[in-house]
Amino acid sequence: MQTSLNLDSLTVDASGRVSFSGLGTGIDLQGAVDGIIRAKRIPIDRIEQRIAEQELKIAAFEDLSSLTRALRDAVDQLRGVASFDGSRDIFETKQAFATTSRTDSQAPAGAAELIGVSVSNAAQATSHTIEVLQLATAHKIASDSIGGALTDAQGLSGSFEINGHAVTVDAADSLLTIRDRINAANSGADASGVTASIVSISASEHVLILTAAETGTDAAITAADTAGSVLETLGVLDGGSFKNELQAAQNAELEVDGLASTIERQSNTIDDIFTGVTLSLFKAEVGTSIEIDVDRDLNQAKQAIVDMVDAYNALRTFINQQALTDVPEDDESGAGILAGTSALSAIRTRLSAAIGSAVDAAAPPLRVLAEIGITFQGAGRTGDRLSTNTLTIDETKLDEALLNQTDAVRGLFAFELSSSSPDAVLVGFDGNTSYNAAGYTLNVAYAGGAIVSANVDGPADGSDDGSVVVSGKVLKVVAGGAEGLQLLYTGSAAASGIRLDLSVGVGAKLYGAADALIDRSSGLITNEIGALEGQNELGQERIERMQERLDRERERLLERFVAMETALTAMNRLLDSLRQQIDSAFNNDRR
Repeated sequence: MQTSLNLDSLTVDASGRVSFSGLGTGIDLQGAVDGIIRAKRIPIDRIEQRIAEQELKIAAFEDLSSLTRALRDAVDQLRGVASFDGSRDIFETKQAFATTSRTDSQAPAGAAELIGVSVSNAAQATSHTIEVLQLATAHKIASDSIGGALTDAQGLSGSFEINGHAVTVDAADSLLTIRDRINAANSGADASGVTASIVSISASEHVLILTAAETGTDAAITAADTAGSVLETLGVLDGGSFKNELQAAQNAELEVDGLASTIERQSNTIDDIFTGVTLSLFKAEVGTSIEIDVDRDLNQAKQAIVDMVDAYNALRTFINQQALTDVPEDDESGAGILAGTSALSAIRTRLSAAIGSAVDAAAPPLRVLAEIGITFQGAGRTGDRLSTNTLTIDETKLDEALLNQTDAVRGLFAFELSSSSPDAVLVGFDGNTSYNAAGYTLNVAYAGGAIVSANVDGPADGSDDGSVVVSGKVLKVVAGGAEGLQLLYTGSAAASGIRLDLSVGVGAKLYGAADALIDRSSGLITNEIGALEGQNELGQERIERMQERLDRERERLLERFVAMETALTAMNRLLDSLRQQIDSAFNNDRR
């Protein structure tokens, strides 16, 4: 009997058991089992394919979310976020220019040599004239010249006070040690405000220097020996007074806008003369007038508008690419993985509705973006399907609008509130806060020095009707058309009939639309990602269960096939034995 061994049929299972299929029958049992399992695995393959496709959709939705977030962040500067100092209003961004002049024949120093100016949004757009008469200086005291090496013991013992802080000196202390003891008192929460240093005139001649940490007369150094005469011996004091005053403490002095009174400040950095303006004095020059002009920085507003357009175009281009279906083979952009999904259609509709909307207000001077040079472009204008309904800017028209209608441009983008009472101040709003041509009426109940309750369009006595939640002085509207509106009520008495008129600009609408799409709990994009991830998790769980069943099925099939092969092999051996017996009986050699 000839037996052929097919090494390709050798199998090692998970438990390390080795078996050969087809040794006795020539049948590829392993191949047969693999074929059966492969056929039964088709449902798993389909689930894995669906998971892979949905992973691509998840990645696309995540890209969509990132682009939507970028748009929301870009329009945040334009939507009219409330701030008491205007710090978040891009249209109130200021810039300052400084020039110098003199009335005599001398040439003035440049403004940058004399002064630095920084401004915040709270600064008023106006001009001021400044003359720097004197800079603030820090008090500086010196000792006498002290001979010997820095490490030589000074033979001084006793204690003294620097700005009321005690310093104790031992006879073995060197000049370096005395310096360090003074500096140790200028540390921690209760620092003395005086720094000690040493100037070495030569290797054997040194001077101890005491310098105030702050400028101005309020920071002048005080010193006194309290036990012994350490400071007197060092030459810091002479009869209780400073012996070597290198620099007196003095205040900065300025003349401002021709006022008769000279203005004094302790520091050369001054931020309390003009609201929103910080002055940094570098040099005094009597007779030189510095003119500071503060104006709106319209370049900041323009850049914010350009950033919004760029962010919208990036998002819209991505949406257009994802919506493609009939893509030629040579088109590198490829078909969109989200094409045909209701979510992509809804996202496109919401964003288009917001960016293409008009300002909700009573007779606004500017209503739509086209009035400031921002218009839609289609594929027909560019020859590119991906640019369909993206935005383009006419910069000349935009510049003219910003220069001549700054407040109107702001109103085109921003959410604005007009209140009949100065006691009702805007704090915040959200995408649910809507315009009402008739306006809203705020009523506040006040007693015992606090707001008791409030309502919008409710009872005139301010009683609680569920429309407003009160938290201290902050009123948040939670129902009705003004839902999401937050107000700060600064009044100290009850009020009724406060008229609130809202204006909702395109920027506010676009921010609300983008924010709603990516909201962590209810956003459409967020929900789509969550749903796909949930489906994939369920699919993976099904795959694991189905794979476990297939693995058991494979084991059963292998066991059955092995048993069958064993039986066939035994029968073949029996058959061979019978043949040999028959051949022997009939003396018939079959070889």
